[in-house]
Amino acid sequence: MLFIRSTLIRWRTFWISGYLITNREIISADIEDFEYTPKPEFEGKFTIFNEPNEMSLIQRFFDHILEVRPHVFVTYNGDFFDWPFVEARAASYNLDMKQEIGFSKNREGVYCCRPAMHMDCLCWVKRDSYLPVGSQNLKAVAKAKLRYDPVELDPEEMCPLAASAPQVLSNYSVSDAVATYYLYMQYVHPFIFALCTIIPCEPDEVLRKGSGTLCEALLMVEAFHANIIFPNKEESEFNKLTHDGHVLVQETYVGGHVEALESGVFRADIPCRFRIVPEAVQQLIDNVPRTLEHAIVVEEGVPMDSVTNLAEVTEEVKSKLLALMDQPLRLERPLIYHLDVGAMYPNIILTNRLQPCAMVDETMCASCDFNKPGALCQRSMAWMMREEYMPASRNEYQRIQQQLETEKFPPAFPGGPPRAFHQLSRQEQADLEKKRLSVYCRKVYKKLKCTRIEERNTTICQRENSFYVDTVRAFRDRRYEYKGLSKKAKAAVVAAVKGGDASEIKSAKNREVLYDSLQLAHKCILNSFYGYVMRKG
Repeated sequence: MLFIRSTLIRWRTFWISGYLITNREIISADIEDFEYTPKPEFEGKFTIFNEPNEMSLIQRFFDHILEVRPHVFVTYNGDFFDWPFVEARAASYNLDMKQEIGFSKNREGVYCCRPAMHMDCLCWVKRDSYLPVGSQNLKAVAKAKLRYDPVELDPEEMCPLAASAPQVLSNYSVSDAVATYYLYMQYVHPFIFALCTIIPCEPDEVLRKGSGTLCEALLMVEAFHANIIFPNKEESEFNKLTHDGHVLVQETYVGGHVEALESGVFRADIPCRFRIVPEAVQQLIDNVPRTLEHAIVVEEGVPMDSVTNLAEVTEEVKSKLLALMDQPLRLERPLIYHLDVGAMYPNIILTNRLQPCAMVDETMCASCDFNKPGALCQRSMAWMMREEYMPASRNEYQRIQQQLETEKFPPAFPGGPPRAFHQLSRQEQADLEKKRLSVYCRKVYKKLKCTRIEERNTTICQRENSFYVDTVRAFRDRRYEYKGLSKKAKAAVVAAVKGGDASEIKSAKNREVLYDSLQLAHKCILNSFYGYVMRKG
Protein backbone atom coordinates (compact mmCIF):
# COMPACT_ATOMS: atom_id res chain seq x y z
CA MET A 1 0.00 0.00 0.00
CA LEU A 2 1.22 3.43 -0.93
CA PHE A 3 1.42 6.61 1.16
CA ILE A 4 3.52 9.66 0.44
CA ARG A 5 4.28 12.87 2.30
CA SER A 6 6.94 15.44 1.47
CA THR A 7 9.52 13.81 3.73
CA LEU A 8 8.41 10.22 4.15
CA ILE A 9 7.27 7.41 1.92
CA ARG A 10 5.26 4.69 3.62
CA TRP A 11 4.80 1.30 2.07
CA ARG A 12 2.68 -1.60 3.20
CA THR A 13 2.54 -5.06 1.61
CA PHE A 14 0.05 -7.86 2.12
CA TRP A 15 2.38 -9.50 4.65
CA ILE A 16 2.25 -8.24 8.22
CA SER A 17 5.50 -6.37 7.72
CA GLY A 18 5.76 -2.74 6.79
CA TYR A 19 8.48 -0.55 5.35
CA LEU A 20 9.23 3.08 6.09
CA ILE A 21 11.56 5.10 3.87
CA THR A 22 12.92 8.32 5.37
CA ASN A 23 14.76 11.29 3.88
CA ARG A 24 17.80 12.13 6.03
CA GLU A 25 17.91 15.64 4.60
CA ILE A 26 14.76 16.29 6.65
CA ILE A 27 14.90 13.71 9.46
CA SER A 28 17.57 14.61 12.03
CA ALA A 29 18.54 11.01 12.97
CA ASP A 30 18.42 7.49 11.61
CA ILE A 31 15.25 5.63 12.57
CA GLU A 32 15.58 2.08 13.91
CA ASP A 33 13.10 -0.69 13.14
CA PHE A 34 10.04 -0.34 15.36
CA GLU A 35 6.52 -1.63 15.91
CA TYR A 36 3.30 0.36 15.69
CA THR A 37 0.33 -1.71 16.95
CA PRO A 38 -2.66 0.47 17.91
CA LYS A 39 -4.71 -2.59 18.92
CA PRO A 40 -3.60 -6.19 19.55
CA GLU A 41 -5.37 -7.38 16.40
CA PHE A 42 -3.81 -4.60 14.27
CA GLU A 43 -0.17 -5.62 14.31
CA GLY A 44 2.40 -3.47 12.51
CA LYS A 45 6.14 -4.20 12.46
CA PHE A 46 8.17 -1.83 10.30
CA THR A 47 11.55 -2.13 8.64
CA ILE A 48 13.27 1.23 8.07
CA PHE A 49 15.25 2.45 5.05
CA ASN A 50 17.17 5.66 5.86
CA GLU A 51 18.06 7.33 2.55
CA PRO A 52 20.45 10.30 2.19
CA ASN A 53 18.17 12.46 -0.02
CA GLU A 54 14.81 12.59 -1.79
CA MET A 55 16.08 11.14 -5.07
CA SER A 56 17.46 8.09 -3.28
CA LEU A 57 14.20 7.82 -1.35
CA ILE A 58 12.11 7.73 -4.55
CA GLN A 59 14.51 5.33 -6.25
CA ARG A 60 14.40 3.03 -3.21
CA PHE A 61 10.59 3.14 -3.41
CA PHE A 62 10.61 2.11 -7.08
CA ASP A 63 13.20 -0.61 -6.48
CA HIS A 64 11.19 -1.98 -3.57
CA ILE A 65 8.10 -2.28 -5.78
CA LEU A 66 10.10 -4.15 -8.41
CA GLU A 67 11.48 -6.45 -5.70
CA VAL A 68 8.17 -7.26 -3.99
CA ARG A 69 6.00 -7.16 -7.15
CA PRO A 70 2.62 -6.72 -5.39
CA HIS A 71 -0.60 -7.60 -7.20
CA VAL A 72 -2.70 -5.04 -5.30
CA PHE A 73 -1.78 -1.42 -4.52
CA VAL A 74 -3.99 0.16 -1.88
CA THR A 75 -4.16 3.90 -1.20
CA TYR A 76 -6.48 6.38 0.46
CA ASN A 77 -7.24 9.15 -2.05
CA GLY A 78 -4.25 7.93 -4.04
CA ASP A 79 -5.77 8.93 -7.38
CA PHE A 80 -5.66 12.61 -6.45
CA PHE A 81 -2.79 12.89 -3.96
CA ASP A 82 -0.36 10.00 -3.51
CA TRP A 83 0.29 8.96 -7.11
CA PRO A 84 0.33 12.52 -8.56
CA PHE A 85 2.78 13.55 -5.82
CA VAL A 86 5.14 10.62 -6.51
CA GLU A 87 4.91 11.24 -10.25
CA ALA A 88 5.70 14.96 -9.89
CA ARG A 89 8.61 14.46 -7.47
CA ALA A 90 10.07 11.69 -9.63
CA ALA A 91 9.81 13.89 -12.72
CA SER A 92 11.83 16.60 -10.96
CA TYR A 93 14.75 14.09 -10.89
CA ASN A 94 14.20 12.95 -14.51
CA LEU A 95 12.56 9.70 -13.38
CA ASP A 96 9.55 8.48 -15.36
CA MET A 97 7.14 6.69 -13.00
CA LYS A 98 5.44 4.82 -15.85
CA GLN A 99 8.80 3.64 -17.16
CA GLU A 100 9.98 2.66 -13.67
CA ILE A 101 6.95 0.81 -12.22
CA GLY A 102 4.25 1.00 -14.91
CA PHE A 103 1.80 3.34 -13.16
CA SER A 104 0.25 6.26 -15.06
CA LYS A 105 -3.02 8.18 -15.28
CA ASN A 106 -5.61 6.94 -17.76
CA ARG A 107 -8.26 9.00 -19.54
CA GLU A 108 -10.65 8.72 -16.58
CA GLY A 109 -8.12 10.30 -14.21
CA VAL A 110 -7.36 6.99 -12.43
CA TYR A 111 -3.82 5.77 -11.86
CA CYS A 112 -3.56 2.18 -13.06
CA CYS A 113 -1.01 -0.41 -14.09
CA ARG A 114 -1.23 -3.42 -16.40
CA PRO A 115 0.13 -6.16 -14.07
CA ALA A 116 -1.48 -4.90 -10.82
CA MET A 117 -4.69 -3.30 -9.60
CA HIS A 118 -4.96 -0.02 -7.72
CA MET A 119 -7.64 0.02 -4.98
CA ASP A 120 -8.43 3.47 -3.62
CA CYS A 121 -10.24 2.99 -0.29
CA LEU A 122 -11.76 6.46 -0.49
CA CYS A 123 -13.98 5.28 -3.37
CA TRP A 124 -15.43 2.55 -1.13
CA VAL A 125 -15.93 5.00 1.74
CA LYS A 126 -17.84 7.46 -0.47
CA ARG A 127 -20.10 4.88 -2.15
CA ASP A 128 -20.56 1.95 0.23
CA SER A 129 -19.65 2.93 3.81
CA TYR A 130 -22.80 5.02 4.47
CA LEU A 131 -20.68 7.48 6.46
CA PRO A 132 -21.60 11.20 6.31
CA VAL A 133 -19.52 13.48 4.09
CA GLY A 134 -17.84 15.13 7.07
CA SER A 135 -16.60 11.75 8.37
CA GLN A 136 -14.92 10.43 5.24
CA ASN A 137 -11.30 11.36 6.01
CA LEU A 138 -8.99 8.53 7.07
CA LYS A 139 -8.89 9.49 10.76
CA ALA A 140 -12.69 9.58 11.07
CA VAL A 141 -13.09 6.34 9.11
CA ALA A 142 -10.57 4.59 11.37
CA LYS A 143 -12.53 5.70 14.43
CA ALA A 144 -15.88 4.61 12.95
CA LYS A 145 -14.84 1.31 11.36
CA LEU A 146 -11.70 0.12 13.16
CA ARG A 147 -12.75 1.41 16.59
CA TYR A 148 -9.52 3.11 17.66
CA ASP A 149 -8.16 6.64 17.70
CA PRO A 150 -5.23 7.03 15.26
CA VAL A 151 -2.23 9.24 15.92
CA GLU A 152 -2.83 12.88 15.03
CA LEU A 153 -0.39 15.75 14.67
CA ASP A 154 -0.81 19.41 13.96
CA PRO A 155 0.57 20.09 10.44
CA GLU A 156 2.53 23.07 11.78
CA GLU A 157 4.40 20.75 14.19
CA MET A 158 5.61 18.24 11.59
CA CYS A 159 8.71 20.06 10.40
CA PRO A 160 9.91 20.95 13.94
CA LEU A 161 9.28 17.33 15.03
CA ALA A 162 11.45 16.06 12.14
CA ALA A 163 14.38 17.75 13.82
CA SER A 164 13.46 17.43 17.51
CA ALA A 165 11.54 14.12 17.71
CA PRO A 166 11.95 12.08 14.51
CA GLN A 167 10.58 8.92 16.16
CA VAL A 168 7.26 10.66 16.94
CA LEU A 169 6.97 11.78 13.34
CA SER A 170 7.76 8.26 12.16
CA ASN A 171 5.00 6.81 14.33
CA TYR A 172 2.56 9.32 12.86
CA SER A 173 3.77 8.50 9.37
CA VAL A 174 3.05 4.77 9.64
CA SER A 175 -0.27 5.26 11.45
CA ASP A 176 -2.02 6.05 8.16
CA ALA A 177 -0.49 2.96 6.57
CA VAL A 178 -1.75 0.70 9.36
CA ALA A 179 -5.23 2.26 9.31
CA THR A 180 -5.58 1.93 5.54
CA TYR A 181 -4.20 -1.62 5.47
CA TYR A 182 -6.65 -2.96 8.03
CA LEU A 183 -9.53 -0.89 6.63
CA TYR A 184 -8.87 -2.53 3.28
CA MET A 185 -8.39 -6.04 4.61
CA GLN A 186 -11.46 -5.99 6.87
CA TYR A 187 -13.93 -4.07 4.71
CA VAL A 188 -12.89 -3.12 1.17
CA HIS A 189 -11.22 -6.34 0.02
CA PRO A 190 -13.99 -8.81 1.00
CA PHE A 191 -16.74 -6.41 -0.15
CA ILE A 192 -15.29 -5.62 -3.58
CA PHE A 193 -14.27 -9.18 -4.38
CA ALA A 194 -17.68 -10.42 -3.20
CA LEU A 195 -19.16 -8.03 -5.78
CA CYS A 196 -16.71 -9.38 -8.36
CA THR A 197 -18.27 -12.84 -7.95
CA ILE A 198 -21.57 -11.26 -9.05
CA ILE A 199 -20.56 -8.57 -11.54
CA PRO A 200 -18.28 -9.48 -14.49
CA CYS A 201 -15.90 -6.53 -14.12
CA GLU A 202 -12.37 -5.94 -12.87
CA PRO A 203 -11.97 -5.00 -9.19
CA ASP A 204 -10.82 -1.49 -10.18
CA GLU A 205 -14.08 -0.93 -12.10
CA VAL A 206 -16.29 -2.51 -9.44
CA LEU A 207 -14.69 -0.16 -6.89
CA ARG A 208 -14.99 3.05 -8.91
CA LYS A 209 -18.03 2.66 -11.19
CA GLY A 210 -21.44 3.95 -10.21
CA SER A 211 -24.21 1.63 -9.10
CA GLY A 212 -26.15 2.13 -12.35
CA THR A 213 -23.17 0.97 -14.43
CA LEU A 214 -22.77 -2.10 -12.21
CA CYS A 215 -26.47 -2.90 -12.68
CA GLU A 216 -26.10 -2.65 -16.45
CA ALA A 217 -23.12 -5.01 -16.46
CA LEU A 218 -24.97 -7.54 -14.33
CA LEU A 219 -28.15 -7.35 -16.43
CA MET A 220 -26.18 -7.84 -19.65
CA VAL A 221 -24.88 -11.14 -18.27
CA GLU A 222 -28.36 -12.21 -17.15
CA ALA A 223 -29.77 -11.27 -20.57
CA PHE A 224 -27.06 -13.37 -22.25
CA HIS A 225 -27.97 -16.40 -20.12
CA ALA A 226 -31.66 -15.87 -20.94
CA ASN A 227 -30.82 -15.58 -24.68
CA ILE A 228 -32.23 -12.04 -24.87
CA ILE A 229 -30.92 -9.15 -26.94
CA PHE A 230 -30.08 -6.45 -24.46
CA PRO A 231 -31.21 -2.96 -25.61
CA ASN A 232 -28.62 -0.47 -26.78
CA LYS A 233 -27.28 2.02 -24.27
CA GLU A 234 -29.54 5.04 -24.23
CA GLU A 235 -27.99 8.21 -25.66
CA SER A 236 -28.81 11.52 -24.06
CA GLU A 237 -30.86 14.03 -26.05
CA PHE A 238 -29.22 17.46 -26.26
CA ASN A 239 -31.34 20.38 -25.03
CA LYS A 240 -34.49 18.34 -24.71
CA LEU A 241 -37.75 20.33 -24.65
CA THR A 242 -40.65 19.90 -22.25
CA HIS A 243 -44.17 19.33 -23.56
CA ASP A 244 -44.84 23.09 -23.41
CA GLY A 245 -41.62 24.15 -25.18
CA HIS A 246 -39.12 24.96 -22.41
CA VAL A 247 -35.51 23.76 -22.50
CA LEU A 248 -35.14 20.99 -19.95
CA VAL A 249 -32.25 21.24 -17.48
CA GLN A 250 -32.92 18.04 -15.56
CA GLU A 251 -35.72 15.52 -15.16
CA THR A 252 -35.98 12.84 -12.53
CA TYR A 253 -38.53 10.96 -10.46
CA VAL A 254 -39.65 11.64 -6.91
CA GLY A 255 -38.66 8.57 -4.89
CA GLY A 256 -40.67 6.92 -2.16
CA HIS A 257 -40.49 8.04 1.43
CA VAL A 258 -41.57 6.55 4.71
CA GLU A 259 -44.18 8.39 6.78
CA ALA A 260 -44.84 7.84 10.48
CA LEU A 261 -48.48 7.30 11.47
CA GLU A 262 -47.95 9.55 14.46
CA SER A 263 -44.74 11.05 15.74
CA GLY A 264 -43.80 10.89 19.39
CA VAL A 265 -42.49 8.56 22.08
CA PHE A 266 -44.66 5.54 22.92
CA ARG A 267 -44.41 2.82 25.55
CA ALA A 268 -46.27 -0.46 25.71
CA ASP A 269 -47.13 0.00 29.41
CA ILE A 270 -48.71 3.49 29.12
CA PRO A 271 -52.29 3.69 27.76
CA CYS A 272 -52.87 5.78 24.64
CA ARG A 273 -56.02 7.06 22.95
CA PHE A 274 -56.88 5.63 19.52
CA ARG A 275 -59.52 6.69 16.99
CA ILE A 276 -60.39 3.95 14.51
CA VAL A 277 -62.05 4.56 11.13
CA PRO A 278 -65.07 2.17 10.89
CA GLU A 279 -65.11 2.20 7.07
CA ALA A 280 -61.54 0.90 6.95
CA VAL A 281 -62.39 -1.87 9.44
CA GLN A 282 -65.40 -2.88 7.35
CA GLN A 283 -63.15 -3.17 4.30
CA LEU A 284 -60.83 -5.46 6.27
CA ILE A 285 -63.83 -7.62 7.31
CA ASP A 286 -64.95 -7.98 3.69
CA ASN A 287 -61.46 -9.11 2.65
CA VAL A 288 -60.86 -11.62 5.46
CA PRO A 289 -61.47 -14.80 3.36
CA ARG A 290 -59.26 -13.59 0.53
CA THR A 291 -56.54 -12.46 2.94
CA LEU A 292 -56.47 -15.81 4.74
CA GLU A 293 -56.38 -17.69 1.46
CA HIS A 294 -53.41 -15.63 0.26
CA ALA A 295 -51.55 -16.17 3.55
CA ILE A 296 -52.18 -19.94 3.50
CA VAL A 297 -51.68 -20.76 -0.18
CA VAL A 298 -49.24 -18.13 -1.47
CA GLU A 299 -47.11 -17.27 1.57
CA GLU A 300 -47.10 -20.58 3.44
CA GLY A 301 -47.57 -22.92 0.46
CA VAL A 302 -50.28 -25.00 2.17
CA PRO A 303 -53.27 -26.22 0.09
CA MET A 304 -56.69 -25.06 1.29
CA ASP A 305 -58.00 -28.65 1.46
CA SER A 306 -55.61 -29.48 4.30
CA VAL A 307 -56.91 -26.66 6.55
CA THR A 308 -59.45 -28.04 9.02
CA ASN A 309 -60.38 -25.00 11.13
CA LEU A 310 -60.63 -22.29 8.46
CA ALA A 311 -64.21 -21.33 9.40
CA GLU A 312 -63.32 -20.98 13.09
CA VAL A 313 -60.30 -18.77 12.40
CA THR A 314 -62.33 -16.65 9.98
CA GLU A 315 -65.06 -16.04 12.54
CA GLU A 316 -62.50 -15.25 15.25
CA VAL A 317 -60.79 -12.63 13.10
CA LYS A 318 -64.14 -11.08 12.08
CA SER A 319 -65.32 -10.92 15.69
CA LYS A 320 -62.20 -9.02 16.76
CA LEU A 321 -62.57 -6.59 13.86
CA LEU A 322 -66.27 -6.09 14.69
CA ALA A 323 -65.31 -5.24 18.28
CA LEU A 324 -62.98 -2.56 16.98
CA MET A 325 -65.67 -1.15 14.69
CA ASP A 326 -68.32 -1.08 17.45
CA GLN A 327 -66.04 0.97 19.72
CA PRO A 328 -63.84 3.21 17.53
CA LEU A 329 -62.68 5.48 20.39
CA ARG A 330 -60.41 3.38 22.59
CA LEU A 331 -57.96 3.78 25.46
CA GLU A 332 -55.50 0.87 25.39
CA ARG A 333 -51.90 -0.02 25.93
CA PRO A 334 -50.31 0.03 22.46
CA LEU A 335 -48.38 -2.79 20.85
CA ILE A 336 -45.11 -1.39 19.49
CA TYR A 337 -44.28 -2.67 16.01
CA HIS A 338 -41.21 -2.04 13.90
CA LEU A 339 -41.90 -2.03 10.16
CA ASP A 340 -38.76 -2.75 8.13
CA VAL A 341 -38.97 -1.13 4.69
CA GLY A 342 -35.48 -2.19 3.63
CA ALA A 343 -36.85 -4.45 0.86
CA MET A 344 -39.60 -2.04 -0.22
CA TYR A 345 -38.17 -1.15 -3.64
CA PRO A 346 -37.30 -4.74 -4.68
CA ASN A 347 -40.79 -5.87 -3.64
CA ILE A 348 -42.34 -3.06 -5.71
CA ILE A 349 -40.35 -4.30 -8.69
CA LEU A 350 -41.41 -7.92 -8.14
CA THR A 351 -45.08 -7.14 -7.51
CA ASN A 352 -45.51 -4.94 -10.60
CA ARG A 353 -42.94 -6.64 -12.86
CA LEU A 354 -41.12 -3.34 -13.32
CA GLN A 355 -38.48 -3.51 -16.05
CA PRO A 356 -37.04 -0.85 -18.40
CA CYS A 357 -38.01 -2.96 -21.41
CA ALA A 358 -41.58 -3.45 -20.07
CA MET A 359 -42.46 0.26 -20.07
CA VAL A 360 -44.55 0.65 -23.22
CA ASP A 361 -46.72 3.28 -24.88
CA GLU A 362 -49.99 3.18 -26.82
CA THR A 363 -48.23 2.59 -30.15
CA MET A 364 -46.48 -0.54 -28.94
CA CYS A 365 -49.67 -1.88 -27.32
CA ALA A 366 -51.67 -1.24 -30.51
CA SER A 367 -49.29 -3.43 -32.53
CA CYS A 368 -49.24 -6.26 -29.96
CA ASP A 369 -51.03 -9.55 -30.72
CA PHE A 370 -52.26 -9.82 -27.13
CA ASN A 371 -54.03 -6.42 -27.18
CA LYS A 372 -57.63 -7.65 -27.06
CA PRO A 373 -60.71 -6.51 -25.11
CA GLY A 374 -60.45 -7.65 -21.53
CA ALA A 375 -56.67 -8.25 -21.69
CA LEU A 376 -54.93 -8.11 -18.32
CA CYS A 377 -51.39 -7.62 -19.61
CA GLN A 378 -51.36 -3.83 -19.12
CA ARG A 379 -50.78 -2.29 -15.69
CA SER A 380 -50.97 1.48 -15.38
CA MET A 381 -48.75 2.97 -12.67
CA ALA A 382 -48.78 6.57 -11.47
CA TRP A 383 -45.53 8.25 -10.44
CA MET A 384 -44.26 11.77 -9.79
CA MET A 385 -41.98 13.52 -12.29
CA ARG A 386 -39.73 16.38 -11.14
CA GLU A 387 -38.61 18.75 -13.92
CA GLU A 388 -36.17 21.64 -13.88
CA TYR A 389 -36.41 23.84 -16.99
CA MET A 390 -35.38 27.26 -18.24
CA PRO A 391 -38.13 29.90 -18.19
CA ALA A 392 -37.55 31.00 -21.82
CA SER A 393 -40.23 29.91 -24.31
CA ARG A 394 -39.77 27.87 -27.48
CA ASN A 395 -39.86 31.02 -29.69
CA GLU A 396 -37.13 32.68 -27.64
CA TYR A 397 -35.00 29.52 -27.80
CA GLN A 398 -35.41 29.35 -31.60
CA ARG A 399 -34.43 33.04 -31.99
CA ILE A 400 -31.21 32.36 -30.06
CA GLN A 401 -30.52 29.40 -32.37
CA GLN A 402 -31.00 31.62 -35.42
CA GLN A 403 -28.65 34.23 -33.97
CA LEU A 404 -25.95 31.60 -33.34
CA GLU A 405 -26.22 30.37 -36.94
CA THR A 406 -25.03 33.78 -38.17
CA GLU A 407 -21.91 33.91 -35.96
CA LYS A 408 -18.36 32.55 -36.34
CA PHE A 409 -16.54 30.50 -33.69
CA PRO A 410 -12.88 29.69 -32.90
CA PRO A 411 -11.10 27.16 -35.14
CA ALA A 412 -10.77 23.50 -34.21
CA PHE A 413 -6.95 23.76 -34.19
CA PRO A 414 -4.47 26.66 -33.94
CA GLY A 415 -4.09 28.51 -37.22
CA GLY A 416 -7.24 27.01 -38.72
CA PRO A 417 -10.15 28.91 -40.28
CA PRO A 418 -13.06 30.08 -38.10
CA ARG A 419 -15.98 27.70 -37.97
CA ALA A 420 -19.65 28.33 -38.64
CA PHE A 421 -22.27 27.10 -36.19
CA HIS A 422 -23.23 24.12 -38.36
CA GLN A 423 -19.56 23.01 -38.47
CA LEU A 424 -19.45 22.49 -34.70
CA SER A 425 -20.16 19.13 -33.11
CA ARG A 426 -23.63 18.51 -31.71
CA GLN A 427 -22.23 18.68 -28.16
CA GLU A 428 -20.58 22.05 -28.83
CA GLN A 429 -23.78 23.41 -30.39
CA ALA A 430 -25.86 22.31 -27.39
CA ASP A 431 -23.37 23.86 -24.94
CA LEU A 432 -23.39 27.19 -26.79
CA GLU A 433 -27.19 27.22 -26.99
CA LYS A 434 -27.57 26.52 -23.27
CA LYS A 435 -24.90 29.09 -22.33
CA ARG A 436 -26.49 31.83 -24.46
CA LEU A 437 -29.96 30.91 -23.21
CA SER A 438 -28.76 31.07 -19.57
CA VAL A 439 -27.48 34.63 -20.10
CA TYR A 440 -30.82 35.58 -21.72
CA CYS A 441 -32.90 34.08 -18.87
CA ARG A 442 -30.76 35.79 -16.23
CA LYS A 443 -31.34 39.20 -17.85
CA VAL A 444 -35.00 38.85 -18.84
CA TYR A 445 -36.53 36.50 -16.25
CA LYS A 446 -34.06 37.18 -13.37
CA LYS A 447 -33.70 33.41 -12.79
CA LEU A 448 -32.05 30.47 -14.50
CA LYS A 449 -34.53 27.64 -13.94
CA CYS A 450 -37.99 26.73 -12.73
CA THR A 451 -39.07 23.54 -10.98
CA ARG A 452 -42.36 21.66 -11.16
CA ILE A 453 -43.63 18.28 -9.99
CA GLU A 454 -46.45 16.57 -11.85
CA GLU A 455 -48.01 13.13 -11.90
CA ARG A 456 -47.31 10.82 -14.84
CA ASN A 457 -48.82 7.46 -15.78
CA THR A 458 -46.78 4.69 -17.36
CA THR A 459 -48.04 1.40 -18.76
CA ILE A 460 -46.12 -1.71 -17.62
CA CYS A 461 -46.35 -4.72 -19.93
CA GLN A 462 -46.92 -7.89 -17.91
CA ARG A 463 -45.99 -10.23 -20.80
CA GLU A 464 -42.43 -8.98 -21.30
CA ASN A 465 -39.65 -11.49 -20.63
CA SER A 466 -39.01 -11.37 -16.89
CA PHE A 467 -35.22 -11.74 -16.85
CA TYR A 468 -34.87 -8.43 -14.98
CA VAL A 469 -37.50 -9.34 -12.36
CA ASP A 470 -35.99 -12.82 -11.99
CA THR A 471 -32.60 -11.22 -11.34
CA VAL A 472 -34.03 -9.01 -8.59
CA ARG A 473 -35.83 -11.96 -7.01
CA ALA A 474 -32.69 -14.08 -7.04
CA PHE A 475 -30.68 -11.28 -5.43
CA ARG A 476 -33.30 -10.69 -2.77
CA ASP A 477 -33.50 -14.39 -1.87
CA ARG A 478 -29.70 -14.79 -1.84
CA ARG A 479 -29.31 -11.70 0.30
CA TYR A 480 -31.62 -13.12 2.96
CA GLU A 481 -29.80 -16.45 2.74
CA TYR A 482 -26.42 -14.76 3.33
CA LYS A 483 -27.97 -12.61 6.06
CA GLY A 484 -29.02 -15.76 7.92
CA LEU A 485 -25.62 -17.34 7.44
CA SER A 486 -24.00 -14.13 8.71
CA LYS A 487 -26.04 -14.33 11.93
CA LYS A 488 -25.02 -17.95 12.42
CA ALA A 489 -21.37 -17.05 11.78
CA LYS A 490 -21.49 -14.28 14.40
CA ALA A 491 -22.93 -16.76 16.91
CA ALA A 492 -20.15 -19.20 15.99
CA VAL A 493 -17.55 -16.48 16.68
CA VAL A 494 -18.98 -15.93 20.15
CA ALA A 495 -18.94 -19.67 20.83
CA ALA A 496 -15.37 -19.99 19.52
CA VAL A 497 -14.18 -17.12 21.74
CA LYS A 498 -15.68 -18.86 24.76
CA GLY A 499 -13.96 -22.12 23.74
CA GLY A 500 -10.57 -20.41 23.46
CA ASP A 501 -9.35 -22.31 20.36
CA ALA A 502 -7.33 -19.80 18.27
CA SER A 503 -7.71 -21.70 14.98
CA GLU A 504 -11.48 -22.05 15.47
CA ILE A 505 -11.78 -18.34 16.30
CA LYS A 506 -9.90 -17.38 13.13
CA SER A 507 -12.00 -19.73 10.98
CA ALA A 508 -15.25 -18.41 12.47
CA LYS A 509 -14.21 -14.78 11.94
CA ASN A 510 -13.30 -15.51 8.32
CA ARG A 511 -16.76 -17.02 7.73
CA GLU A 512 -18.37 -14.01 9.40
CA VAL A 513 -16.50 -11.56 7.15
CA LEU A 514 -17.33 -13.63 4.05
CA TYR A 515 -21.08 -13.89 4.64
CA ASP A 516 -21.36 -10.31 5.87
CA SER A 517 -19.57 -9.03 2.75
CA LEU A 518 -21.76 -11.14 0.46
CA GLN A 519 -25.01 -9.93 1.99
CA LEU A 520 -23.81 -6.30 1.91
CA ALA A 521 -22.81 -6.71 -1.75
CA HIS A 522 -26.28 -8.04 -2.59
CA LYS A 523 -27.85 -5.18 -0.61
CA CYS A 524 -25.78 -2.65 -2.58
CA ILE A 525 -27.02 -4.06 -5.90
CA LEU A 526 -30.63 -4.30 -4.73
CA ASN A 527 -30.62 -0.65 -3.64
CA SER A 528 -29.46 0.31 -7.13
CA PHE A 529 -32.06 -1.62 -9.11
CA TYR A 530 -35.05 0.61 -8.41
CA GLY A 531 -33.23 3.83 -9.33
CA TYR A 532 -31.92 2.17 -12.48
CA VAL A 533 -35.34 1.03 -13.69
CA MET A 534 -36.88 4.47 -13.01
CA ARG A 535 -34.07 6.31 -14.81
CA LYS A 536 -34.29 4.03 -17.84
CA GLY A 537 -38.10 4.15 -17.84
